[in-house]
Amino acid sequence: MSTAYEPLNSQHIANPYPLFVHLRASEPVFFSEENGYWVVSRYEHVAQVLRDPIFVARSHHLDPQVRKALQATFSPRRMIKLEPLVRDFANRLIDGFPRHGYGDFVQLFADPFPAMVMRVAIGTLSPEEQEPLAEFDMTVNVLALGLRSLLGERRRHWIGVVNDPATIPSVIEELLRYEGPMMSLFRYATEDVEIGGHLVPAGAKVQLLLAAANRDEAVYHCPESFDPSRQMPSVHLSLGAGQHFCVGAPLARMQTRVALEQLTSRLPGLRLAPGQEITFRPDLRTRVPARLMVEW
Repeated sequence: MSTAYEPLNSQHIANPYPLFVHLRASEPVFFSEENGYWVVSRYEHVAQVLRDPIFVARSHHLDPQVRKALQATFSPRRMIKLEPLVRDFANRLIDGFPRHGYGDFVQLFADPFPAMVMRVAIGTLSPEEQEPLAEFDMTVNVLALGLRSLLGERRRHWIGVVNDPATIPSVIEELLRYEGPMMSLFRYATEDVEIGGHLVPAGAKVQLLLAAANRDEAVYHCPESFDPSRQMPSVHLSLGAGQHFCVGAPLARMQTRVALEQLTSRLPGLRLAPGQEITFRPDLRTRVPARLMVEW
């Protein structure tokens, strides 16, 4: 690779998107000698790997019976039944916000809310059934990353949601595409396979840059702009695809929607605290603010 690939470099974590533009244009599939794995950044190639059964997660396949059990757990009917409890969790956390009107949103809400919901949602599952969900345990922290965006440079979209809560689902989908917290996934090739003209050998580890694929110019019009009204020609890959589509996606979408409904209705004046430097947790898979100081 002509450019050093340092995914845990602080500058890259702060803003990975300029490098992603370069990778999609010049080196969409390459082997990183420093990291010991292949890196894939274009939508078509990321989708190919996600949908091809040759590639597996954690070097094993998800048992069909386990996937079936998980799908039942996160069925639309179960989500409808669970929603009032999820809304109650959100309200309880908001009730606990300090009276002085200032605090860390990550600590007050974004971290505890998904944990509260997940404990109830998967409480009846066996350890084997719970294991595949670990890879998506940060999906709903689109709240922390999303709030940073909606309360900052894109505050007009926050105001739009306050005035019209019916737009929340489309805002969530664009947040997941534009700046979703799941930056990448890792897969393993079980056979020799070609990706973008490169032969990837059996046993090779492959990093799928979901965040890069979601801004692919070949798929999305003006991909670097945030537009909840866009008509997506292809579904974003933030929650996976094919056999690797996140079985917990219905829960992630529902609880994120409920959280935004309660936050915008109860705290319409929520805003970022001025003068703060927002840093991100160092992680290959997720990109979530370490802290997000807000005022209300």
